[in-house]
Amino acid sequence: MYLSDFSPLLIFAVHVSCFMFDVDNDVSFKGDDGLFGYSVDLMPSGLQSDASWLLVGAPKAPGGGSFSVCDVARGKCNENRPDLSSAPPQDTFDDQLLGVAVLGDPDNSRAWACAPKFQRPKNKTWADGVKLYQMMLGNCFLYQEDNYGFASSPKRQLINYHLSFCDSNEVYL
Repeated sequence: MYLSDFSPLLIFAVHVSCFMFDVDNDVSFKGDDGLFGYSVDLMPSGLQSDASWLLVGAPKAPGGGSFSVCDVARGKCNENRPDLSSAPPQDTFDDQLLGVAVLGDPDNSRAWACAPKFQRPKNKTWADGVKLYQMMLGNCFLYQEDNYGFASSPKRQLINYHLSFCDSNEVYL
């Protein structure tokens, strides 16, 4: 028997990684309804070596959804809602589903919470006149980690994508 006969086993042993669930010391988080826990992401802290964050979305929470950051060690959650006071008055956030997608970025100490149903009304001239319609843009909010957790007033990212298939001259990026 040659060493090459065992090489698949050696490669397998080198690439094995594992994890363990502690069923005796579980941690659970509860939020107000609104589909709390619809999306989750576990993220090590980028600033604190002994901290981990559980990012939790609740897309049906009142006001268009919410995003919570839970401290795994303390078992506490802080709900974060974006500050929309500077948004244009015509923007519609009530049914945006904030928290459908959450993503942690520990390398840059930040988290994203996205709302795919963010809408903006727009007047459009059609053959039969001017009509108001809703542009489905989607919206993401960037939360920056600080020494106390995550900022409660996130920076709104203007990465709205809209392609209008009704008018070939209109493309928003």
